[in-house]
Amino acid sequence: EEGRKFLRVEVSKVENGCAQFYAPLPAVDQPMKMRASLSARGGNAAQLDMGIRIAGAPYTYLWQTGPKLSGTWAELTYEFEVQ
Repeated sequence: EEGRKFLRVEVSKVENGCAQFYAPLPAVDQPMKMRASLSARGGNAAQLDMGIRIAGAPYTYLWQTGPKLSGTWAELTYEFEVQ
């Protein structure tokens, strides 16, 4: 849309736990600046929990956030450093 490439994820129902999305990233072996941008909306004061974490136990988060969503589209951009 509007010349942007994107991946659309639609979750219509979660019966137990949560819906998860996985996208592999390069290995982090030194401090690295990153940017995450997304368009999101959700009904009934939905909360989006997102983060960058190590794949494999103990699944340690390097960065995370949890914005509340409304029924209207919001453009969200986060800039952060992981180590």
